[in-house]
Amino acid sequence: MTNKSVETMRRSSLAAAVGFGLALAAAACDGGASTATSPSGVSPSSLAAQNGGQSTRNFSVTVTPPSVTVGTATLHVTVTRDAASGQSQQLGSVEVYVPGEFSIQSVSNISNTNWTSGVTGQTVRVGAVGGNQKLDGSAGHVSVTFDINVTSTQCGTYKFTAQASNSTYSTDPFSPNWTYTGSALSVTVTGCDDIPAPECKAAPAVANEYLDNIDFPGGPGRGAIINQVSRHMTQGAKFDGIDPCDVAAYRAAVIAFVIARLPV
Repeated sequence: MTNKSVETMRRSSLAAAVGFGLALAAAACDGGASTATSPSGVSPSSLAAQNGGQSTRNFSVTVTPPSVTVGTATLHVTVTRDAASGQSQQLGSVEVYVPGEFSIQSVSNISNTNWTSGVTGQTVRVGAVGGNQKLDGSAGHVSVTFDINVTSTQCGTYKFTAQASNSTYSTDPFSPNWTYTGSALSVTVTGCDDIPAPECKAAPAVANEYLDNIDFPGGPGRGAIINQVSRHMTQGAKFDGIDPCDVAAYRAAVIAFVIARLPV
């Protein structure tokens, strides 16, 4: 083989190698178009998901115990900022609606001393005094607890509701802008069957008890008063239109009637 033939073959091999390299580079560029990253190394789609999550505001509430005995009770409330909420979202206040079957006596034992409370009608509001005390997800600022002290007279299961806001406690009007993601809230009141029915005494018995309490002597004078009380009753032993089982009002009406007839 001549020197010229060898040189020709060498040049052909070099051209083939260069062509193959260029083809590989082009393929790499085409395939890399879909995996371009930001300067931080996070893909644009991941960045978009993170930025979208910043507007998420989720919270939940629990009320315990789920069942109380009729009468006086303390309901323990826990408000929790959901971990899925955006890092910039800070829960500043919450309102809990207490059903009308409960009478709210007070709010106590707030776990964060920089939060305060107030009651308007059947609504309890608890919130941060200052912006730096909101629930922002950092250590010690994920949840807040407090007690609602109530009384009840009726048995049944009653629903509670809750709403939350970025604003602090003192901001009015309250503007809820958080999404409730917890379970449905309810408290069951039991034990009504254990309360003895009131003794529905008729007017003469009520009048005699009162006269005994003031040491009014027996005799014609006492008999005359009891007789007037009896004649003042109407059908169903009502007195001034009041049913005898409305014990307090009935007793007050009878006593007032008796007092008006006591000798001076």
